[in-house]
Amino acid sequence: MRSWHNGSYHTANPFQPAGIAPQLKTLLHAHAQQAKWRAPAFQGLFAYAYVERPCGVVTVAGALHIAYMVKDSFHGSSVTPVGRSWIKLKHLAKDTLLIAATMCLALAGCGTSPVENNANVNDNEQSSFETVQSKGGGSSSSFEDADVLEISMAERDDSDEDWIRGFIELENDSKTAISSVQVKIAYKDKDGNVVDESYSASDFGVPAGKSAYLPFDILLSDGQTGDSVESIEAASYEYTTDEFYYSIDLVEKTVESHARNAGDTKAFDRKNVLSFEYEEVGTQSSGEHVIEIEAENNGEEPLIQVEAQIVLFDEGGNVLGKGYAGTDELLVPGGKVTMTSLTPVPSSAEVASYGVFSYATKTAEPDADGFNYYTVYLNTEVANGSMVD
Repeated sequence: MRSWHNGSYHTANPFQPAGIAPQLKTLLHAHAQQAKWRAPAFQGLFAYAYVERPCGVVTVAGALHIAYMVKDSFHGSSVTPVGRSWIKLKHLAKDTLLIAATMCLALAGCGTSPVENNANVNDNEQSSFETVQSKGGGSSSSFEDADVLEISMAERDDSDEDWIRGFIELENDSKTAISSVQVKIAYKDKDGNVVDESYSASDFGVPAGKSAYLPFDILLSDGQTGDSVESIEAASYEYTTDEFYYSIDLVEKTVESHARNAGDTKAFDRKNVLSFEYEEVGTQSSGEHVIEIEAENNGEEPLIQVEAQIVLFDEGGNVLGKGYAGTDELLVPGGKVTMTSLTPVPSSAEVASYGVFSYATKTAEPDADGFNYYTVYLNTEVANGSMVD
């Protein structure tokens, strides 16, 4: 395993999140491996809540796992009318849970900056990240100033009669790196009527002057086919910078914004205890790019839970995708544990660099601040603590 990679070994960058129990991510990954079906939009929304706004995510994730089980039971088989009704029920549950997850998001988290391919991570030392910060915007920005993304369709797959899947491309035309991006996607018929909606999200966001790809999927209703959806467009989106949160309505041409807290730099110095090494497996036929992540505990406390987020780039520094890995295996001081991340990427993607950009750790007992769970953001060198069961 290597710490930083180019070519067959790819650039590793350290960042990490806080939130969903790793068992749930493992279950999601198991679904992706055992069945052709996967839900990249859910992965993105989970991560968005998991890192930027952890409130209530575990409850929502558990319900979604049940929905996944329902879908898996029908996928790839001849679906009866009763089965179709179950799939419709799952579709309704999906939309309801997406709304619930979105409403549950609290305003906390951390901004993101472009990744430097010459950044350095030393073996057997805590991870660090070389950032490029660009400040701009404000709580009273106009729609024209705050609307920094050009959003377009990058890839669409109608091969599954029940689903439409693909990737949208987000191009950041501004000089400011943005993070915690969530896009509301509208599916329109030939007359321009909205026939369905979904969400796709990434807490890593989009570096200044670069692009990022977000996966999406939508389960078609009874009587619908891929031909029923003429166009797929962004209806609205939201994002954060180091200091502000923005919500952009592309239909009404309006913007809402307010100040935000980026995180605790002192906690970062105390809680940045992990270092990482990587081994690339490659891209599977399902479209996930597989990377094994080895985490080493350089701290003085045993960790009962570790979660990590990894981001993938092309040669130009554009974001190809973001994946997750987690374990509840006991990680003692000086010990190591290996996790596997599966990241959906566009079919034409050529991964040139990657690395962990955020991670979370849990201890058996709370610290002096009353927290047993910390999210560490390696790109901005802040950390956020919370108390979880």
